[in-house]
Amino acid sequence: MLQAVVAVVTGAVLVGRNRDAAAGAWRTAALLAFTGSTFGMAHAGWSQLGSWQAVLTSPVVVTLVASAVFDQSGLMWIGAIGAVEWLIWIGAVVGSSSGWATEVIAFGVGLVGLSVLITQLRRHRRGTTTGAIVSLHEHDHSP
Repeated sequence: MLQAVVAVVTGAVLVGRNRDAAAGAWRTAALLAFTGSTFGMAHAGWSQLGSWQAVLTSPVVVTLVASAVFDQSGLMWIGAIGAVEWLIWIGAVVGSSSGWATEVIAFGVGLVGLSVLITQLRRHRRGTTTGAIVSLHEHDHSP
């Protein structure tokens, strides 16, 4: 997890100089956090809710929000991968305790809602609802 923190700091330092390099550092940080959380859950036990699920939740949400703030589609896809991983691992907890089912479903819906919101924010920033397709046609000057 320390490597993930170092990658986040590296991205923060680079964001003013090279946004693509910063996004690369943040993608790496997210993947390291997802991997570290998975190993933590494996060590603590899959079927019990613990701090490792929260540790996994944080980089998923932060990655999705950062993808909108910095307009980085790569971060969005990494966040989506993290959300899928979260649903898989939290499913083990729900499978062993039905009391958590409502909370997990609500949070899963929240992650989907966050993803939709981020998509809308990105489209709004571009000033279009069709993204790159419109920008390609704007440069087409054929008669």
